[in-house]
Amino acid sequence: MISVAFTLAAALSAPAGLGAPAQPSSLAAARIGSDAPGSAATVAPDTPASVPDCGELTCNVTGSAFVVAWFGEEPAVAALRIGRTPDSLGEDALCDDRDDTPGCGLEARAHYVTVTGLEPETTYYVQRFENGRPAGPLCRVKTGAVLRPRLPQTRYGRVVQDDGVTPAADTFVRYEIRGPRGRSAALCDLVRAEDEGYWVLDRGGVRTADHAAYYTPRPDDVEVVAASAGAAGLRTRQSRLAEANPLPDIVVPRTPPGSER
Repeated sequence: MISVAFTLAAALSAPAGLGAPAQPSSLAAARIGSDAPGSAATVAPDTPASVPDCGELTCNVTGSAFVVAWFGEEPAVAALRIGRTPDSLGEDALCDDRDDTPGCGLEARAHYVTVTGLEPETTYYVQRFENGRPAGPLCRVKTGAVLRPRLPQTRYGRVVQDDGVTPAADTFVRYEIRGPRGRSAALCDLVRAEDEGYWVLDRGGVRTADHAAYYTPRPDDVEVVAASAGAAGLRTRQSRLAEANPLPDIVVPRTPPGSER
């Protein structure tokens, strides 16, 4: 199974949900049987030095949590297994945030898994699965430092299909601040069916790329918001920091029939 990485590499040159919060998966997730659709097969161990960073598969990295989000070519049941070493991935499968079936059972193309209950400034190894088979290589992500809360700065907008009206449900957006001096770490939000196409994020929580401190925007920085369009790639919008909410709509290709089950 080939997965489409959610990348913002060309976002700066590209043209241009308010529903209930996602329910996170924790390390105490229920164990699933090996015959379940979302069951994760055994993965051969790697050495820490050979494991690449998860990079733009991850977002919302804090001192105790992170999100892994990706878009598959075909509908599939997604799951994660994580551990502190490559050869000690947990036996518990972490399911998609929308998945309320026992032992992972939601079939979708857009996959969004929140992992909580983690230690700060700690490296974790992550294996993604689709229909019980590895979806891409093992990768690693390091949690950030514990930071004092800041006042929220809400940013929101909408993702619509290419008719310009119909909400684009069951996708996700990725948000960064970029400028001549660098870029922030990424925030992301899952757009559920009940959100009517809206995404909402807290700009006050944006961190530096190493997740060690809050990112301080500069006047010449811009906000880049991208929505995954699967095989069609990304659809992005740039906005000035001072631009009022809601930010401009992001238009993505229409979801093929049967892409979510």
